Amino acid sequence: APTDEEAEAPTPPGTPPPPNNQRAVYESRINRARASGAKLDLKNLNLDKELTQGEHQLTHRDDNVLATPRANNERSVLSVRGAPKHRTSRVAHIGPELFGHSKVFFDWHPTGRTLVATSCLDGKATVFLLRRDGAKLSAYEICEGRPTSVEWDCAGESAAVLVEGRGIFLWEIGRLDNPPPPLSLAPQHTTRASFCKWSKICPQLAIGTV
Repeated sequence: APTDEEAEAPTPPGTPPPPNNQRAVYESRINRARASGAKLDLKNLNLDKELTQGEHQLTHRDDNVLATPRANNERSVLSVRGAPKHRTSRVAHIGPELFGHSKVFFDWHPTGRTLVATSCLDGKATVFLLRRDGAKLSAYEICEGRPTSVEWDCAGESAAVLVEGRGIFLWEIGRLDNPPPPLSLAPQHTTRASFCKWSKICPQLAIGTV
């Protein structure tokens, strides 16, 4: 009987088969493909069109990039088979009757149950808390000005609204459907801010200018 040292060690995962078995594996795959009856749909390919010819050459934009005229040949999708794995449906439709005709900024709550949005309504930066179906839960006029961004923190407790030339306002929402008004965040430091971004892992807000 073979000793432990002489016993054949197990084959690690991902190890290719021995050379004498590779032919058998290849033929097995070919036979399975033929038995399945799968065929490529080549109807969308323009096989009569002559493909672009040419040699490889350095581009005029960057001498480190190698290009070829053959890269400009058209690409066609052969086929897409199988039933769709996902279907989409309209969640809500919210138009200018609520937000006005200015640009709207919004952000989904981390749980996806509510939506915070902001727009310039009648010349004033206004923030909205909406249910998933579009129903308005709460709204506040922050100040005169044009909002440029709004974002939830990582825990979904607070939303930060940036108003151009007026600074950043924090809206402590938590689990309330009718939270208190947003509060101005250190206007002496945030009035000139051009962007703000919450951390993805902790309640820290980065503020800066560009």
